[in-house]
Amino acid sequence: MKSCLWWCVLAVLAGCASPSTSLQPFTVRFDTKTGAMHCLIVNESQTTLRHVRYSLHITDDTGRVSQAYGQCEQWLPGQFSVVTRLGGGTPLPFLRPPTQVEVVGHCDEGKFRQTFRDLRIDVRGVPDLLHGGTRPAGP
Repeated sequence: MKSCLWWCVLAVLAGCASPSTSLQPFTVRFDTKTGAMHCLIVNESQTTLRHVRYSLHITDDTGRVSQAYGQCEQWLPGQFSVVTRLGGGTPLPFLRPPTQVEVVGHCDEGKFRQTFRDLRIDVRGVPDLLHGGTRPAGP
């Protein structure tokens, strides 16, 4: 009986640590119109996400890792969130182009883990999200 319980606990823990999930609702874009780059996370799914909590791990070509965290009650399809400094609403600027972004978190619809590599930064900017495009996600 103890052996069976041990295997069940191990299976649950292994499942929670799995690097792949079926829910992959986001794309990551960078806005460069203000001089420094700002990271935007866009809900590209066709689903409204509820009670979203996420963390980002952003790596540049020097190996430096920046971390950010976010949450919102409801995130509609097409809405975006600007990555901000911890403890404040100021957008987190990136002076060096990121080489990898990992978004990890969960919402009522499930868990997600997405990794974006070989990011191409368009110096002309992404579609005008920050400057009059689709509104930001938020409470």
